[in-house]
Amino acid sequence: EIIRRFSTLSNPEPARPREEYPVPGHAETLFAIATDKEAAFTRVQVINKHEEAPVETVEGFRRELAHSLYNKMLNARMVEVQMQPNPPFTFAYSGYGSDVGNLGAYTQYAFVREGGAIEGISAVLRETRRAALHGFTETELERHKADLLQSVENDFNERDKTQSASLASRYVYHYLDQNPIPGPEQRLELYRELLPTITLEDINPLPRQWLTDSNRVVVITGPENEAVPLPSETEMLALLEHFDTLQLEPYVDEVNDAPLVSAPLSPQPIKSREQLDSLGITVLELSNRVKAYLKPTDFQNDEILMTAFSPGGHSVYDETTYYSAANAATIVDQSGIGDFSMPELQKKLAGIQANAGPYINELYEGVSGNSNIEGLETMLQMVYLYFTAPRRDSAVFSSYISRQESIFENMMANPYYYFADVKNQVKYQGHPRRQITDLASLQKIKLDEVQRTYRDRFANAGDFTFVFVGNFEPAALEPLLATYLGNLPSTGRQESWKDVGANLAEGYIDTTIVRGEAPKALVEMNYHGPFEYEGLQRYHFYSLLSALRIRLREAMREDKGGVYGVSVNGIALPFPEPRYRITLSFNSEPGRTQELIATAKEVIATLQTEGIDDETLQKVKETQRQGRIKGLKENGFWLGQISTRLKYGIGLEGIRMERYEPYVEGLSAEDIQNAAQRYLQEDDFIQVVLMPEEGRE
Repeated sequence: EIIRRFSTLSNPEPARPREEYPVPGHAETLFAIATDKEAAFTRVQVINKHEEAPVETVEGFRRELAHSLYNKMLNARMVEVQMQPNPPFTFAYSGYGSDVGNLGAYTQYAFVREGGAIEGISAVLRETRRAALHGFTETELERHKADLLQSVENDFNERDKTQSASLASRYVYHYLDQNPIPGPEQRLELYRELLPTITLEDINPLPRQWLTDSNRVVVITGPENEAVPLPSETEMLALLEHFDTLQLEPYVDEVNDAPLVSAPLSPQPIKSREQLDSLGITVLELSNRVKAYLKPTDFQNDEILMTAFSPGGHSVYDETTYYSAANAATIVDQSGIGDFSMPELQKKLAGIQANAGPYINELYEGVSGNSNIEGLETMLQMVYLYFTAPRRDSAVFSSYISRQESIFENMMANPYYYFADVKNQVKYQGHPRRQITDLASLQKIKLDEVQRTYRDRFANAGDFTFVFVGNFEPAALEPLLATYLGNLPSTGRQESWKDVGANLAEGYIDTTIVRGEAPKALVEMNYHGPFEYEGLQRYHFYSLLSALRIRLREAMREDKGGVYGVSVNGIALPFPEPRYRITLSFNSEPGRTQELIATAKEVIATLQTEGIDDETLQKVKETQRQGRIKGLKENGFWLGQISTRLKYGIGLEGIRMERYEPYVEGLSAEDIQNAAQRYLQEDDFIQVVLMPEEGRE
């Protein structure tokens, strides 16, 4: 097939040479300092450029591993700084990597709050200087070696399940940049051979080699604000000189060697077991009423996915508590679990592929996670602790609020964020639970309420449903579930979510917002209304979306050439009340906005009056078939299907191809036409357009 498709191609004569654009060196420090009235963040960046040696030998591969270990160790320290109360930066990085052409670069940067440029980049320079003075510790090195090796072992275990796109990408970069592409067997062999040979003597001298006065560039960008100027070149040079001679204490690697779960747990009885043979699913109910759906697969060789849900969410709290409840899971997650702070937990999990974390959304609370077979028990231990031993950490809370304030203090300067804010105000009529995050809402988050609402949501595991999908043996998993899920607290409380009334505005609404200088318009068109939540109606609804995507792409991008792409998204939900929403969005030249809106509406009108041609119908059907065939071989698809169908009360049998294919086979152009007539009416329609300040029609 490759020969058939490509053998007739020929290169031009003479072949076009691949141009090289060398970057000249310079002895002095170069500066670029700029403000922008639409900038939402302040960023400070210090770059040291170096000639990059190609990786052509095993020794070169070893050198790259040493660089990777350095980057991982130093940036783990940066995360610890980030978690301090009132941290000096929102996000930061310090490390070595490839730059442009044949250049490598040591890059240090910090995203900071307005007015915090010096403080933020100083914190980064300080940790880099500490590493240059004292290096790293043996415990840090061994921990990150374990992480690297575990990642490569996982790739090796999945070597026959690797996505084609991933392989193709490696070949492309090998061709363009001569990046080495050892196969999974050779790669694992190299890691196992080379990692033990890399010592602190290889890594600790690196920053002193990279941090030079020559070929240095400083880039500072931020909002346009005369009252809060960005640092000057003189200030930055003085700062860099200061850190060239600053003396610092060595880093102390604080490690918690305690077991993750301190008290031993006894397995609790499994109350009932049911087999769904046609789906290969086992359903367990534990003695504390926890339910678990187990779907063993061989789609990946060493992957286990997990999710759990319980009805309620932050909808059960009033408006004064809403902000704390909506942020509670994130704050608790960042605080760590049991006897472990988050940095201690990350160190504890070094070399273990296991992850879990809680969530609280509007209608549900739950946990989600993933692991390999070896890390499965660790993942379940984390789940147990998120229920039974969430931590209260005022320093983490302060850090979280401070970082969020830094992110959102100037966000409205960004015209697209401003557009999102006004758009939500229009769509939801100012409903407090549909507001974009701002400084005022952050001030409403209270640590006591965070703790109270989180503990309340996870106090009763008896109404939780867990779903496990992946390469496990149910007989091996069940004792672990009996131990860690079986010992979760159960109060017998019966509850559900509440309807908070955050519905899309009714009627026909057309709003234009003028903001920003970029010569680009954004358009969002929303159709919504009541929905009959039934299997065939759902199928016709989503088939309409597929047909609409095809027709809009053909009309607006291929025929008109007016957009790079048009997005069509939609969802039909059974509750709080059965409703649907379809959203069309695209960007365009400001002068063509009304033309393209008209084109979109013409496509919709044609669907309503004429339906679709057979070619489009067959494209829809084939896309659906191939999507389902592909999905049925993916753990993530099964996890999503099982959990969603259980939430919405939809039968699990509908997952099977035997149940899905009759829908596809029976789909007609008339079905698409009827769906367009039903779901694309403008009785309830919201259109919001962003136009630049120059170029409004």
